[in-house]
Amino acid sequence: MEDAASRLVEEKLYEQVALEIAEKAVKPGLWAKAMQLTSGNKEKAEAEYIRLRVQNLLDRSLVEEEIQDSPYDDATDFERNRGF
Repeated sequence: MEDAASRLVEEKLYEQVALEIAEKAVKPGLWAKAMQLTSGNKEKAEAEYIRLRVQNLLDRSLVEEEIQDSPYDDATDFERNRGF
């Protein structure tokens, strides 16, 4: 069951990224990284951007879960104690 749930979550993330691209609402830093990783090849960069952005969304979700589960009062306390 966990695998099925993970696949459904992943599908939603790819859908979100596809909509961001269609609306020209890409994250500039991730787009720059994708361009660098593909030596400026725009077609390859778009595929790399999708991979990077989906991972970014997964990472954000995990960090937000950690913050919610933490004993700290707010995100600033959490970040301060994690060395951010």
